[in-house]
Amino acid sequence: MDKLSTHQLHKFLHTLPGFTQQARILLAVSGGVDSVVMTYLLASANYTIGIAHVNFQLRDGDAEKDEAFVKNLATSLNVPFFTTSVDTKKYASANKLSIEEAARNIRYQWLEEIRIQNSYDFIATAHHLNDHAETMLMHLTSGTGLQGMHGIRARNGNIIRPLLFATREQIETYASEHQLTFCTDVTNNSDVYLRNAFRKQVIPFLQQTNPSFLQTMATNAQHFREAHLLADERAVMLLHKWLKTTPTAISLPIKPITNHPAASTLLHTWLAPFGFTHAQITELATQQHVSGKQFLTNTHRLIVDRKHFLLTSYPQVNANIQIIENPSGSYHIKNGKLKIEKMAMHPNINLQASNNIAYFDADKIEFPLTLRVWQKGDYMYPLGLFKKGKTKPGKKKISDILTDARIAIPEKENTFVLCSGEYILWLIGIRSDERFRVSNNTTNVLKISMLPD
Repeated sequence: MDKLSTHQLHKFLHTLPGFTQQARILLAVSGGVDSVVMTYLLASANYTIGIAHVNFQLRDGDAEKDEAFVKNLATSLNVPFFTTSVDTKKYASANKLSIEEAARNIRYQWLEEIRIQNSYDFIATAHHLNDHAETMLMHLTSGTGLQGMHGIRARNGNIIRPLLFATREQIETYASEHQLTFCTDVTNNSDVYLRNAFRKQVIPFLQQTNPSFLQTMATNAQHFREAHLLADERAVMLLHKWLKTTPTAISLPIKPITNHPAASTLLHTWLAPFGFTHAQITELATQQHVSGKQFLTNTHRLIVDRKHFLLTSYPQVNANIQIIENPSGSYHIKNGKLKIEKMAMHPNINLQASNNIAYFDADKIEFPLTLRVWQKGDYMYPLGLFKKGKTKPGKKKISDILTDARIAIPEKENTFVLCSGEYILWLIGIRSDERFRVSNNTTNVLKISMLPD
């Protein structure tokens, strides 16, 4: 087994994309043997470093001793020191997280803030080959796809792992030979934490079977990473063929995707970047789909709409009401504009209506008009709809008109109505109102067109 050296460190770090000798590195230092060895190696190799430490307030007395130790370490090396103290249990409870998840979130969020504020290029953590193998086994045990078998990446954005080439044994040997002092976290000996059980029981057993187990797992991680890249390329090709983008949503046909033998993988490629969980994706891939059902993340939602999955961001509540004062001019609305023209009725006038052009009896309309998104409870008297056996116009809810027209949910949420007083005269692009229709008695016509912006 080779001993740790600055030469090995240089060689490994310069395999990382974008890394140079001039890089400024913020070290995440707990005070344990791993982070202390990382600190001394980088300092000995003459890299520009700063030291950052988080006091998670999880071990009475010991947490403060660790903080003091790391501060003294920074002082002895004459490098900048940054620290923060956080009530991790309170944070975990408030955010419904495990202690481990909460500590990880706190740590990386704060480290990134310090990195930006102090112009460091990278954040360095002291993960090593044992951590790499532990992570892969934990993911495999709990259930994962190819991505979960990547293990720990040597560089992930602004985060680098300078010791990922080294084993725990190499790190401890370096500390012993250089007579380095460090803090010992007693929780590392507790089987309460799942990772500790893998560390103390599972991996030693596997190393008895294969003494090169850690290197084997590192090689496996590279193979899984490459297989994942190839699978992703194929998934993206298929998704590109099926996905359609509309002004209100990204649409994917349900039948081709769910009939594909790799439906879960395809859906994961599409939806995981938007925060959808493994359980949600599995349900979408395997269950019968009820139109109108929605799956939510913090930023997006997936709607099952008849024959398609529709991906949208959360609808923006549009409380703005636009007032149209004059019977002529152009008015901007979402995804387009309205053009209003008033003209005198005459025998040769061309009144050819369409979805985007409507004609009304101008003298029946009171200005100003109101332009707004339709609301629950809205109704109108659709052109051509009469009460059964009578000549009086028939009343119908806007929601029912939109359903009958097979308007998808995202489009419904962006459908506007044009009102004269309290009456809806046009459900824009869909139906106009019988009460404002042009008749033989009309003397002035109001032409309203929906045009691209």
